[in-house]
Amino acid sequence: MTVNNICSISVSKTDGVKAYNAYLDVLPHKVYEAKKQLIELSKPVTAANIKNLLLGIEEKNQNIYFKFKIISGKLYLQSRKRL
Repeated sequence: MTVNNICSISVSKTDGVKAYNAYLDVLPHKVYEAKKQLIELSKPVTAANIKNLLLGIEEKNQNIYFKFKIISGKLYLQSRKRL
């Protein structure tokens, strides 16, 4: 199996390479659709948001209380390390 550096696809006749090339052909379309969905939802178009959308990772709803608990817990742990 050789790799064509110009278009980043593998050149071979095996089924595995054909499947890999098909995946590489479909991936830009999936990224474009994810970008379009983020724009429609008025969310920032970032690499992390696109990745989460493609992988089906749900955004955590974190309210102010939850964020405060995390920060206060980190501060508590830092203060205990100093003792």
